[in-house]
Amino acid sequence: MRLLQPALAGLLVAAPLAAQGNGIYTSTSLTSGAQFKSYTLGDGAQFERISQFAVPVAVVVPVSRRFSLDVGTYFASTSARTTGGDHTLSGLTDAQLRGTYVFGRDAGVISVVVNLPTGATLDSADAVSAGAAASNFLLFPVNSYANGFSVTGGAGITRRIGAWGVGIAGSLRWNAEYSPFQGSGLSDISYDPGTEGRIRVGADRLIGQGRFRLGVTYSTFGDDLYSGSGAGASSSYTPGDRFVVEGGYSWPGLGGTLTAYAWNYHRASGAVSDTTSENGENILAAGLSGRMAMGPNTVFEPALEGRFWSYNAGDGGGKVVGLAAGIRRRLSDHLALVPNVRAEFGSLDLVGGGSANVTGFGGSVLLRYGF
Repeated sequence: MRLLQPALAGLLVAAPLAAQGNGIYTSTSLTSGAQFKSYTLGDGAQFERISQFAVPVAVVVPVSRRFSLDVGTYFASTSARTTGGDHTLSGLTDAQLRGTYVFGRDAGVISVVVNLPTGATLDSADAVSAGAAASNFLLFPVNSYANGFSVTGGAGITRRIGAWGVGIAGSLRWNAEYSPFQGSGLSDISYDPGTEGRIRVGADRLIGQGRFRLGVTYSTFGDDLYSGSGAGASSSYTPGDRFVVEGGYSWPGLGGTLTAYAWNYHRASGAVSDTTSENGENILAAGLSGRMAMGPNTVFEPALEGRFWSYNAGDGGGKVVGLAAGIRRRLSDHLALVPNVRAEFGSLDLVGGGSANVTGFGGSVLLRYGF
């Protein structure tokens, strides 16, 4: 399989589903399936149970040797159980359309992503389920249904510097004003997200029999503006800057390839109308994954991961350990099957003190058809 140079590939935001080819894709393909994830939380937590069933649909098209298109969306149903009752939100998410153009011998890339506002609009009850799935720590397949119309432009380049492949990329996202809610007293609320800027630096090299990779991403945001009688009064929110540092090492082992990795996500506290809000968070994760051939058409993919979360200046957080096992099975020259199961165990540190157990399980079955 031929991919972009590793440093450049690491700079690209993942497509709905990636393939290879004209620098990015080998052929037109359609991917869909089903994903499920559920968490049960112990006494004291805000939610007793959160579950989500999602159906992704993604199409990738290599239009020419250098230019490609991909589009993707989800249908998702999210349910949350609280002491106040059960809440369920079902509907489509926003669709994303992306065009990508590769320059030179895979040395540079530009892309434009258009977010189409096809997602479900929320009422006051829906907001409970949507909020439950928005956690950066629990990692549901869909954590946002609707974000309004937006356009993101990005570019990246790579260079070989000695033994290192080094790349840098940047992007800018503009989001149109939109109404996130429907229903009495809510439909006139207007939300105008601030412009987002992002820069990423990545590097990789061979060390021994394996490959080492390192990446750093920085994101900053303009002020978000809220207005409308349902919002009480016009106000602004300044999101905190975000940093992601990630690294990994892959080497041959156990008849296949093993990868040890770690990443850290940090979000600084935001501010409401110039008043600091202690809502910052930090997530540290580390894990080990493998890819082992089980015959000419099947690859076994086990994984072990731990995540550690700190929220609200340390007044809240949690930790989980996850075990996963998946298979990639080529059924024919055109069709591939990818089933996966996962279990997680841990606890939440509750704001104000105390803790609650967390038990999660999930699975997915994806089918990819190449034309």
